[in-house]
Amino acid sequence: KEISDIGKTENVKLVKHIETGVLYVKKTLSVYDADLYKTLKDSKLDGIPEIHHIIETNNELIIIEEYINGRTLQQELEANYSQLP
Repeated sequence: KEISDIGKTENVKLVKHIETGVLYVKKTLSVYDADLYKTLKDSKLDGIPEIHHIIETNNELIIIEEYINGRTLQQELEANYSQLP
């Protein structure tokens, strides 16, 4: 179930699994490299949200990934570095 947009883009949504209530991020991409996302899914790298599902449909790639609660990198930079010249 889609909950809301994340950030300033419509193609990234906060979603909630209907049965478990777990929150995830859903990204819908029209320009993508499916092999790159498959590699990321298999790698499970520290600092990168875990990719749970990759769905390729009519010229779109849908990524369901781990939701990490907190501030975005952009928010962090704006809060801590807005005073720099």
